[in-house]
Amino acid sequence: MPGWRLLTQVGAQVLGRLGDGLGAALGPGNRTHIWLFVRGLHGKSGTWWDEHLSEENVPFIKQLVSDEDKAQLASKLCPLKDEPWPIHPWEPGSFRVGLIALKLGMMPLWTKDGQKHVVTLLQKATSILEFYRELGLPPKQTVKIFNITDNAAIKPGTPLYAAHFRPGQYVDVTAK
Repeated sequence: MPGWRLLTQVGAQVLGRLGDGLGAALGPGNRTHIWLFVRGLHGKSGTWWDEHLSEENVPFIKQLVSDEDKAQLASKLCPLKDEPWPIHPWEPGSFRVGLIALKLGMMPLWTKDGQKHVVTLLQKATSILEFYRELGLPPKQTVKIFNITDNAAIKPGTPLYAAHFRPGQYVDVTAK
């Protein structure tokens, strides 16, 4: 361990310079030896696990703990792996989940029979509020809330795509 040796030599020099008999004077005839004992932190610990577990059971227990850790991690990563929420029929006056997007512009779009329609291009922002909630952090400075009706509730973490909206559907747009 050359790094520890260098550290002890520098420490001995510092102690030697404190003066007035606190350390030995360093020189060709005088040497100060400092012994440094380092305890291994990553070795075997003296726990019940090491003392009372047979060697045949060690791989089994390690595999069991690994599987439990993976299952716990996987359950926290995707909230959609739970059972799906019931789908309620649409009723007039229902308010659905909103989507925060950046307007890129407008462009013409032609149908197969040659009719021209003007469409708005939107870039969807990633929804990261659930990410902040899982980490226990406060969200960003601006948080938008969408009031919805009970029959339009969707599960938290559900990704929203362009198919969330239908052609010809009217949407409310708010701008800064």
